Amino acid sequence: MSWVSGNYVFPLMEGDLNSLTEASGMDADQFCLKSGCHVTADGADLTTRQQLIEATADLSFNPHVAQHGQRECSDCHKGHRASVLVCADCHNEAQLPEGWITPEEENQLIIQ
Repeated sequence: MSWVSGNYVFPLMEGDLNSLTEASGMDADQFCLKSGCHVTADGADLTTRQQLIEATADLSFNPHVAQHGQRECSDCHKGHRASVLVCADCHNEAQLPEGWITPEEENQLIIQ
């Protein structure tokens, strides 16, 4: 209805993880690893960080391994805009997935 009436903000406001978890009553891992949100190629749910680490083990820089300390999902995954490959901030050789941006490109965005 908002789209039809023109009653919306553009660009869409980005909710941070704190506001999303507060509104849902879940902690960050519960919110980000909900059943049905992340699945393997064969459709199995990924509902733990360990399952996510295993599912992305073939990446040259596995962002789900906490080798530099545990990160919040929202450090990389963004609402209403491209995800950011945080690893590329230091690792210039990290392969950028299609549709993702670098931290440098993120810094150039105007975020309201």
